[in-house]
Amino acid sequence: QPIDLGAFSDIIARTVSDSFTLGFKLSAPFIIISIGIMVGNGLLSRLMANFQVFFVMTPVQILIMFMVLLVTLTPTIERVTTEVQNTIGKFIM
Repeated sequence: QPIDLGAFSDIIARTVSDSFTLGFKLSAPFIIISIGIMVGNGLLSRLMANFQVFFVMTPVQILIMFMVLLVTLTPTIERVTTEVQNTIGKFIM
């Protein structure tokens, strides 16, 4: 029986859309905290004009991002596993 290309392209488009949405949701804590750090760095740079704020704060930002990764790693892995299982379940049924 020939493959229904309309349904196949719909499945592919929905899968790509769901993958993009999941990726954005998983990266949201990093994006929000990074924006907060950059705003703080910008304000500190304006307050202390002769101090190289971004040079000094880069290792601190890396450390903060590692701590965020440590906190969010387990829920992220659980969420990805659940979404993959749900996606595979859609194709099997």
